[in-house]
Amino acid sequence: MVNIVKLSAGAIDEAAEVIRAGGLVITPTRTQYNLICDAFNADAIQRVFDVKKRTKFGPLTFSIANPAEAARHVVVPDWVAPDAFERLWPGELTLIFDKACDLPPAFTMGYDTLGVACQGASPLEDIIRDAGHSSMEPGIVNALIKATDEMARKQNSRA
Repeated sequence: MVNIVKLSAGAIDEAAEVIRAGGLVITPTRTQYNLICDAFNADAIQRVFDVKKRTKFGPLTFSIANPAEAARHVVVPDWVAPDAFERLWPGELTLIFDKACDLPPAFTMGYDTLGVACQGASPLEDIIRDAGHSSMEPGIVNALIKATDEMARKQNSRA
């Protein structure tokens, strides 16, 4: 089921609840749309691969709402400056380190590493904060974006 809603505090709460319940949400970031799910829910991760018709060729990216959260999910090497995450994020940068959290194997494709991103001010950040944790799959299938955009235009023209 597709439910297109205008951005609001209520929509953020609803999206977070969908994530917590194991569902998928398409949300804009600062630069693109992303398909997001609960990174700790194996069924939700499988749905990301199914919806995108994606072969299992690469791991998903773990999104965080705040740079300080990175150290809870990855092993930060000694050579990384204590303020590195705060200086590098938010932004369009994914950092890859050894993982320090227990994710379903499909999320990392069985690798011991984890790509972490912190997009910054966007609906994605708000949803992650409300849901508790999330993952993202950038570059939604173009047809899905076009269909979503078309449905949004139709709904907005009725409003």
